[in-house]
Amino acid sequence: MGSRTFDAKYALIGEDLIIKENVRIHLNQNNKIIDIEEINNVNNNSLLIPGFFNSHCHSGDFGLYNKFPSGLNLAQLVGDNSVKSNYLNTMTYNELSDNIFKFAKNGIKNFITLYCDFREGGIIGTQPYLDSANINLINFNFKQLNIENINVTILSRPESLEEAKILSNNFGLGIRDIYYYPIDDLIEFVNIYATNNKPIQIHVSEDLEKRNAWLNDTGETDLIWAAKNLSPELLIHTNHAEQYEYQFLKEQNLPISICASSNNITKTKEIDWQGLQEIDFPTKLINLGSDNAMFSQNEIRNEIKNIQLKFNLDSTDLLKISMLPDKIPSLNLVHNIEIGKFFRGTFVNVKKSITNHNDVISHILD
Repeated sequence: MGSRTFDAKYALIGEDLIIKENVRIHLNQNNKIIDIEEINNVNNNSLLIPGFFNSHCHSGDFGLYNKFPSGLNLAQLVGDNSVKSNYLNTMTYNELSDNIFKFAKNGIKNFITLYCDFREGGIIGTQPYLDSANINLINFNFKQLNIENINVTILSRPESLEEAKILSNNFGLGIRDIYYYPIDDLIEFVNIYATNNKPIQIHVSEDLEKRNAWLNDTGETDLIWAAKNLSPELLIHTNHAEQYEYQFLKEQNLPISICASSNNITKTKEIDWQGLQEIDFPTKLINLGSDNAMFSQNEIRNEIKNIQLKFNLDSTDLLKISMLPDKIPSLNLVHNIEIGKFFRGTFVNVKKSITNHNDVISHILD
């Protein structure tokens, strides 16, 4: 791949998503932005955005979308002997690959250019990425989709220490929950991935029964214990967390991924929006996720509309929450459209002038 340029009538540039007009983006052969140039009038009606960031998803169960019985709880839907686990355990390699690629294509269609994929199944569960993607230093780019602008961080789930040693060469660690492994093994898994400088992301406080069991056994919630002992860069769900725990995360500058639609489907508690606002929880620490592909086919706009209703956000903060992976170290090089970053972006057709972030929202959410 050689150097490339893109022209846009409007573009959201930098960590503040500044609106610039008549922009040309210059990329080198490694897809890194080397210049952002303001040029004479661009005649296309395009808005270049970084694209949405889906901070938590599971692509493997894409084929189950809208095919699961209604009225089931969390354990019945995604637990050890659930609709999802039975599906994953019986699928072929080709079916898994097909699900992963369909999920990626849907992301492109839905303006998603960056997502974190928790891949179940150990080595086999991650193999389609090794077979079908190019490594771009930190993320994977799908060469078979003929697009270099969508990036995926893959979080693997090893089934043994030997698998962890292999998987940590290419992937991060996605911990289903801290009850899944014996504590000694859990610490060892984390050490293996940390030694290879790979990201660690963890489900916490999604299941109330497991949360209470951990609290009774250790005297700390799973959220607090994981944050203190496992060096995560992102905590997933946190929907049963209490206000003092969010205060702790605020002090630690540790981000969360909120999967509100999924929590509603699995009949788990909705996150404490009021509690977050009462302690002025930083928007930079909030990310949105769609969770299991059986619930959402790589679509984040429903999550954006939900947080609009629940949280007091201006248009700029809403765009930042939905697009920028703030405070997630492994994603710094694909954080935004800026010189020195790897390019991720997508074009939106616009029908009128873009003068503020409300105009942007009206084009990408309506």
